[in-house]
Amino acid sequence: MRLKFQILFIICTSIISSVAFAQGDYLNKGMNGVEVIGGYINNDFSSGYGIQIGISLNGVVDIGFAATSFNIDSEYDFIDFKAKSYVTFVMFHFVKQNKYKIPLTSSLIVGYNSTNTTESSDFEYGNKSYKEGRFAIGLGLTRNEKLSPKITLQPRCEIMIYPHIESYDLVTGDGRTDYSKIVLNPEFNLGLFLIIGTDRNRNPILRIGPALQFSKGTTTYSINAGFIVPFGGSHSSNDADDDW
Repeated sequence: MRLKFQILFIICTSIISSVAFAQGDYLNKGMNGVEVIGGYINNDFSSGYGIQIGISLNGVVDIGFAATSFNIDSEYDFIDFKAKSYVTFVMFHFVKQNKYKIPLTSSLIVGYNSTNTTESSDFEYGNKSYKEGRFAIGLGLTRNEKLSPKITLQPRCEIMIYPHIESYDLVTGDGRTDYSKIVLNPEFNLGLFLIIGTDRNRNPILRIGPALQFSKGTTTYSINAGFIVPFGGSHSSNDADDDW
């Protein structure tokens, strides 16, 4: 049961990358960009490293892929657990922060996580593997606060759910009955990032900061750093209205 919980938690934890990743919530509307970012994740029973890459189109749609490798703590010294997680997600920034009217960028997030966990043992039965996949959907809110022309502070929060159906066999006085219910597995993510650079000159932009995830009574910490590289695109003809 403990391993099953850990596998499920890693599925949820891996999409914490979306907090660290959404470059479209920084780029102004009309700008394109590519982001590459790496991170370290740690909680009470696992730790791991990951890398993410993605593209932002017009500063409105982000498409990303993340790969993370985890070590899972075992209750037994003779058993070793490792997990690899692969996440594909799309973000749609349906409301963009601008200078006068809108204080926050609002984002819809849809993702899919595939996780493969391997159990290695010193005993004869050798290795076992467990595979699991889940869809996720969520909402993100971001604020870009300029500290100077080339330095921005970016707080971001997300609420995510991982809806799936859990099935059980119940034994009652009338016999065995199949029972199922819809489980949402909600989580809450927070990130605070320092961004150095600007998309106006199309030079690489540094993005670095910590993130927290709260899910199933466990807090997960991460630190992330990477670069956004703007390309193509253009700013709106009305910069005062569209830029933040």
